[in-house]
Amino acid sequence: MNRDKFFDEEWKEIKKSIKENKGKLNLVDILRIHNYKVNVRIIPTKNWDDTVNKINMALEVANEDILEALKILTEDIDGIGIPIASALLSMRYPEEFVIIDINCVKAILKEHKILFKISIDDYPNYNKFMKEEFAKEKGKYKELRDFEFNMFKRGRKISKKEHKNRIKKLNQ
Repeated sequence: MNRDKFFDEEWKEIKKSIKENKGKLNLVDILRIHNYKVNVRIIPTKNWDDTVNKINMALEVANEDILEALKILTEDIDGIGIPIASALLSMRYPEEFVIIDINCVKAILKEHKILFKISIDDYPNYNKFMKEEFAKEKGKYKELRDFEFNMFKRGRKISKKEHKNRIKKLNQ
């Protein structure tokens, strides 16, 4: 099985598990999402129950206050940055939140000449942009995640050097 197929299948299994748990994430879901996003890093914690509770608490407030949810996830829990936080949000609310990823950021800069930073402050605008672009191309993709994954694949083709040059050009 190739890498892309593995991660497509893994994503479906994680979504299925969350649906079976009525939208709540359990420890296994969180670890699978984390692995999905970074493959090797682990959330360093001594109290998994507390960590799982904090994550679910953050996910509950996400629709009301995305910035607060991101702060809880990234500031109150070691090992979770914006990409992992956005993956958790996207798995819990797949129609509301997207995963922020450097590859998508690179594709957006190349195709739309817009630079997003992977930060709490930029995430709401990035999320809005991705959802608006998906809406423009909805007939082409079944789900928001399909659109995201296509953007991710386009961004993977852009080298770091090419991306840095685009940033320099944009800032001139």
